[in-house]
Amino acid sequence: VGEATDDEPLNLTDLYGRLAETEDALAAETLRRKKTEILLERIKTDIEASAPTYIRQRQEFEDALERQEEYKKRLDAAFDEARAAREESQDYQAELARLQSRNKDLEAETRELAKQVQTLLVSRTNISSFGLGGGAATSPA
Repeated sequence: VGEATDDEPLNLTDLYGRLAETEDALAAETLRRKKTEILLERIKTDIEASAPTYIRQRQEFEDALERQEEYKKRLDAAFDEARAAREESQDYQAELARLQSRNKDLEAETRELAKQVQTLLVSRTNISSFGLGGGAATSPA
């Protein structure tokens, strides 16, 4: 018995054959759908079970980003403070060098003045001891 063409009506055997094929296809599709539903239910369960973990991990990540930003700000502030301290130190070093130079000049001037005073005292002592003036003039009585 051959298959009927589109123009010819189906005989009962062909009809039963097509019905059996359709029922087999339906059963296969129903089984495939059930397997897919079971798989989707498992995935849904896994997602629901993992959601709190993902939410916690996301929060931890956001917290870490905030801490990193805070640390960056603190590091930048520390660098700024260190730069300012270096500049201030350089200013103090320059001032110290200037004051040390001034102190050296004043010490040299003090030594020179001390020599001049000693020279004046020695010369005054010599003048006084020889009676060459420098003291109050006394008239003979």
